[in-house]
Amino acid sequence: MILKTNQVKSKFFAHTYSIIARDPKTGKMGVGVQSHWFSVGSVVSWGEAGIGVVATQSLVNKSFGLRGLKILKQGKSPQEAIE
Repeated sequence: MILKTNQVKSKFFAHTYSIIARDPKTGKMGVGVQSHWFSVGSVVSWGEAGIGVVATQSLVNKSFGLRGLKILKQGKSPQEAIE
C-alpha cells in the first residue's frame, strides 16, 4: 500500500521520494526514503508495531506521521487516513 500526501506548491524542488512496502507472507512493513536533504529519515518515516507505517515528505509537517498512525490505530483504513 502506498499513501499519498497533500502536495505543497513551492518554487523549490524537494528531491525526495519514499516507498512503503509490506511482505504479504509475514505482514512485516517498512519505509524507505531517499533525498537530496540530509537526515530526512527521522521526519519522513513513521511506524508502530502492530499498527502500520506512514511516510510524509517534501515540506514535512511532522504531525502528519503521528496523525496517520493515530488514525490507523483507531482501525481505519489507509485511505481514510489520507482523507
